[in-house]
Amino acid sequence: EDWMGSGNKEHAFAHDNVDWENSYCVANNTHIKTLVLEDIESVPKSFVNFCHGMTKNNSIESIGITTGVHEKTMILLAPFIKRNHNLRSLYIGGEFCTMKAKNFSSLASTLSHGQSNLKSITITCKLSDRSSGVLITSFAHCHSLSEITLCNGYIKSHGSAALAHFLKKSSCNIRKLNLQNEKIDNKGLVIIADALAANTSLKVLNLGYNVAITSRCWMKFFNALVDSSLALEELYLSSNSIEDSAIAALGHVLIDMHSL
Repeated sequence: EDWMGSGNKEHAFAHDNVDWENSYCVANNTHIKTLVLEDIESVPKSFVNFCHGMTKNNSIESIGITTGVHEKTMILLAPFIKRNHNLRSLYIGGEFCTMKAKNFSSLASTLSHGQSNLKSITITCKLSDRSSGVLITSFAHCHSLSEITLCNGYIKSHGSAALAHFLKKSSCNIRKLNLQNEKIDNKGLVIIADALAANTSLKVLNLGYNVAITSRCWMKFFNALVDSSLALEELYLSSNSIEDSAIAALGHVLIDMHSL
């Protein structure tokens, strides 16, 4: 209880130095709305007990996992994510976040059950292209999902194909998609552009800092947007190599897409 503070606190922070046995009371706390797990680099038995207790908690609406995280963390938290129908936001990241592929495979498996009511997922780790593909594929089972942020990872052939399949689904309700600094290349952008042509839900798109994309490919992307059914309201393209010819194509987007 000392770790949580007074019983009516809405935010709780836990790190590797916490006495997990004392923090077990979070499981039955009905006031906590946000839980942040930080520097969980080891998994003592007390943390395992804590995670088991977490499965009983229904008050937490937002959970953040930051910095160094043990590979078993997501496996232990999977039942909580699956059973807490009030959970709306999941954040995994931080400046020095290091999570192994096993963590994301476990998360993808959890989301694939389709029992989550998550509205927002933010992952800012260096996720591989293959792991990105596996995780994005699981998003198709989260029909309540409206905001996705994937930053600082790699979306290449696997990731872009999975993302395209997801965006084309009639059940896709994504309104905000942030793919900043995802190392997307020309092929990936073409695949994503094709998928966006059939999407009607997306309103905000961030493709900033994807510096591997050439200006010529950006021009093709902008031309595809003009012919799409999208009704974008915000488009972010910071720090990309977009030359005059592509800028002209972007001008047509601004003229023809009245919602932007």
